[in-house]
Amino acid sequence: MLRLKQVMANTSDRESRIGDDSDDRASRFFNKQLLVDISPQGVGPAYRIVNDERPFGFEFVRNATFREINFGEFGLGAESAIAGESLARTGFSLCKHCGMVQESGNGPQKHSYICSAGRKQPDDEENLVECLYLYREFTSEAVRILLPVFASEGAERLLNSFIAALQLGLKLKFGGQVDHLRVMTYSEPVSESDSRRRYLMLYDSVPGGTGYLQELMQSPQALVDVFRLAYERMTACSCNQELDKDGCYRCLYAYRNSYGMETTSRTAAVEMLGWLLDDAVRFEVIESLGDIQINPVFESELEKQFISSLAKPNAIDLPVKIQQQVVNGKPGYFLTVGGRFYTIEPQVMVSEKEGVMLPSKPDFLICSVDAGEERRFLPVAVFLDGYKYHKNSVAEDSAKRLSLIQSGRYRVWSLTWDDVHGQYAGKLMKSRNPFAEGLHPEMQSVQNGLLQHLDIHALFKVALLPSIAQLLKYLFDPATDAWKGLAFVRMLGWFDQTRMRDGLVTSAVHRRVREKSTTGLAEQLDLMGETACCRFGGDNDLLQIDCIIPLEAISGIQPGLSLCNIWLDDSDSDDDSFKPAWQAFLKAFNLLQFLPWSGFSSAKGISAGVYEAIAFNASKTISSADANIEAGELLEDVLESVRSALTVWLNQGGEVPMVGFEFQNDDGEVVAEAELAWPDHKIVGLLEEQAEFDPLFLSVGWQVVRLDEKGNWVSSDPLTDLIRE
Repeated sequence: MLRLKQVMANTSDRESRIGDDSDDRASRFFNKQLLVDISPQGVGPAYRIVNDERPFGFEFVRNATFREINFGEFGLGAESAIAGESLARTGFSLCKHCGMVQESGNGPQKHSYICSAGRKQPDDEENLVECLYLYREFTSEAVRILLPVFASEGAERLLNSFIAALQLGLKLKFGGQVDHLRVMTYSEPVSESDSRRRYLMLYDSVPGGTGYLQELMQSPQALVDVFRLAYERMTACSCNQELDKDGCYRCLYAYRNSYGMETTSRTAAVEMLGWLLDDAVRFEVIESLGDIQINPVFESELEKQFISSLAKPNAIDLPVKIQQQVVNGKPGYFLTVGGRFYTIEPQVMVSEKEGVMLPSKPDFLICSVDAGEERRFLPVAVFLDGYKYHKNSVAEDSAKRLSLIQSGRYRVWSLTWDDVHGQYAGKLMKSRNPFAEGLHPEMQSVQNGLLQHLDIHALFKVALLPSIAQLLKYLFDPATDAWKGLAFVRMLGWFDQTRMRDGLVTSAVHRRVREKSTTGLAEQLDLMGETACCRFGGDNDLLQIDCIIPLEAISGIQPGLSLCNIWLDDSDSDDDSFKPAWQAFLKAFNLLQFLPWSGFSSAKGISAGVYEAIAFNASKTISSADANIEAGELLEDVLESVRSALTVWLNQGGEVPMVGFEFQNDDGEVVAEAELAWPDHKIVGLLEEQAEFDPLFLSVGWQVVRLDEKGNWVSSDPLTDLIRE
């Protein structure tokens, strides 16, 4: 970097002349970024609003160093991020001897007339500095304002409106010209977090400052007066009487930035300032803005970015629309993915009342509203995890999410800050994907055969997509059997054909599953016959996935019989390799949850026994037999005496019946009833008190299965035939 002190231009007199008939000069634009450096010793006084849910504060900075850096010509080269802003930063190429800036491209070098290097070796690459950034620097006084969250759709409108209102208030406060008081925005990373603090910096462009801002910060009331003057001017302006105007040059528009003209709104500015001027708002003195906790801001910001990101262009180019809607009496959203319709409800408490052993509150719950789909579609509980606040709660998080899955009533989708912000900003952030690691090429032929048999070729690459794109793909086509097949086929990619039946391998995998999974999952091992096994992740990998497939599941292509345990060593979350392992841990469960026997545990969680309340029960097995029906509700719908026989039937792989069947004659009159029915196969299951309907069903060609008063099958031959079908 070179501090700019003097610029000289040289060109021929003839080329520099401009005629009256035209102006042939070509405009060139450059990527410039203003950065600020603040010493903690130069800060104070500082004030904050006493409101933890909507943090807002400001502080006086006596000596702030501003550096405006020119990173080179606009639009050239790959982008890189500095201070949270991505720009092309190709810099300038110039002669190290005479300082002549070179043109972009591969043309001949340019040198000054007096450059000796240019005369002797005009094309020598050693003459040039390939990448040089230019900067100017000055020190002045400033007021730094911690912004409320501007992260959702419409953030630019809120920010530009707030800035314009601030400039309007300064004009009214000081009178005369205050053009030397300028505004910039910037952000700083939060320690041990993926989030950033966002600031508005009101600074004096006169080096050393003019004293205006020092006067403004004598008390919090002085800056509040600036906001009040702007608020009163905007609310009293005559443009409020014109419905088609959202501001005018008599109030806000004269102070908007040229680059933010279309997104400056009087309504938005009045709403924000109205909150700051509320009579209930009070200020307190603090040491610095760093004392303000941003955890509530971060959660709100991530949630808003998630909603906004759903409608952004996605990796699979699906048509997605989202709009606000009241859901269960509170603000929510209506989501359309392709031809399917969903509601998104924020902050839903799920507990034992809903059949979930460990209570949790997902950030969002996505439910289907398609006719006929509500019963078959399991609501998706979406969890948004910031690394700073979730790296130390892996055991609790995984237990709650496993409990949701094992209830048989929910799906789970875990998304990190990188997942959400990458989609929101349109710049995918690299994160570890277990389905792209540890693959054995010799398994590709097996996988290809299964893909063809299960008819899921189109889904295979979905496992490599960003997590939000995977979620949208699932919502576009939530065929549970297809996703179960995808999880099965992807898991097979980790198997080593030469060792998967080796006794040492299988015994080691079985031992780890017993040691590193829940009791309910480990007990399933005793019911398995001969198996093939593998492990994803080596001894030193914090993420390990043990996979067990009965040989009958491979030969009979039965994905639902396979078992896997996803385990994360969370004993040291400060380890440099922990974050990518944690990201892969969540990503693995997003897909492998579709296998009925999938575990999701951590070292601390196993040690503390947090998973022992979670049962891998019959309801889950029923879901695996036909995951298009919500198993828990099915068992609730039948009489208690019938549940045992029905559970046995479904565990054998039988087709899920209709409960409470009513048979109608040609006139639409109900003439017979059956506790259970398989209408496609013309089979009914009758209780003893329904025996009177036997002759009627038999007379129209239906088969009858009887259940005694204890709910046991009296005759199940038709069902046996149905299983064989």
